[in-house]
Order: sequence, then C-alpha cells, then structure tokens
Amino acid sequence: MTREETPQTPPPTMPYPPPYGYFPQEDEISLIDLWNVLVKKKRTIFGLTAIATIGAVIFALIQPPVYKAETTFLPPTESDIQALNVQGVQGVQGVQGVQGVQGVSVDSVYTMFKRNLSSRAPRKSVFEKMGLLDIFTPERDENSNVIAIFDGFNKSLSVSSPKPKKGEDSSPTISLSMEGADPDLIAEIVNNVGSEAQQAT
Repeated sequence: MTREETPQTPPPTMPYPPPYGYFPQEDEISLIDLWNVLVKKKRTIFGLTAIATIGAVIFALIQPPVYKAETTFLPPTESDIQALNVQGVQGVQGVQGVQGVQGVSVDSVYTMFKRNLSSRAPRKSVFEKMGLLDIFTPERDENSNVIAIFDGFNKSLSVSSPKPKKGEDSSPTISLSMEGADPDLIAEIVNNVGSEAQQAT
C-alpha cells in the first residue's frame, strides 16, 4: 500500500510592522491642498471675521463708559505734625484728662492715616452725608438690604500703595480710587473719603 502524502501548508507569515514615524501616503496633508481649501472658503472666513469685528464694535459702543477717580496722598512733613508733638504737657498740675503726645513720627501718622482710609467709619460717614443710598438705589423698597448696598459701595473703593517708578520720587504714597459711570460723583466721593480719613487721623 502506498501512503498518500498530503501537501503541508506553510505557516502564515505576519508582515513586519512599519517603522516608527512612518505615515501612510494618504494621511499626509499637502500645503498646496490646504491653501486651495482656504482660497475656496475665503468668503466664509472673511465674512465671519467681519461679523465678529462689527459685533465687538457695537458691543463696545452700547456699553456705558466706566470712569476712574483717583487721588494720591503724600506723607506729612515734620511741620504738619508739629502740633502733635506737644512738649511738656504731661505732668501739668490742675489739668485733668490732658495727656501730651510726644514722639509722634511721620511714619506713625502716615500709617494711622492709611488705616483710617481703609476703615469703614469714614466711608460710612460719606455714604450717609452724601445720601448715596438714594443715588445708588433710587427704586429700593423696605425689603432692600441696606447693609449689602453699603458693602458694595465699600468694596468699590480701593486703597493701594504704588511703588515709585524709576527716576521718580521715592517717597511712599497712598492712592484711593473708585470706578463708576458718573465721573463727577466718584471724584466727589473719593475727595470726601480722603477728607474724613484725614480728620480721623
């Protein structure tokens, strides 16, 4: 008997993986093709750009302008605080409740003024004297939160100590600023708050 030999099928071979960084030809983007697409869509691109620009201009025009009022305070001079440096008042017989203020320096007075400028008391005084509650909320009712309205006003006032620029006087300064839609009103508020802080110092 003869044994029939069956042909053996060779094992399947796996193709070698493409080298790293290889991209098929169809995935490559030609700059020329990209340019042609942009040229075809140029009207759409220019149109969208023009619409966005016009919209931004219209939005800027319809918005109410915002003004900023700012005042800067310089440190007091020695002559300004001379009246505070009362010599020989302590120990005066026959005067009760009078204490001399000795050793008051420019720095201590300026620090106290900055603290008063940032405190609520001068701002609350200006808020009430100028009737700002009626100005800021003319349509308020009995349910309006007056404390919240004042807190908003208080936060709108900003105190800063800007650093002098190169070539300018190196004396420390304190700035009080406020932003708003009425330039005359915010300028008056800033000046009045500064005056109240000076009186409290």
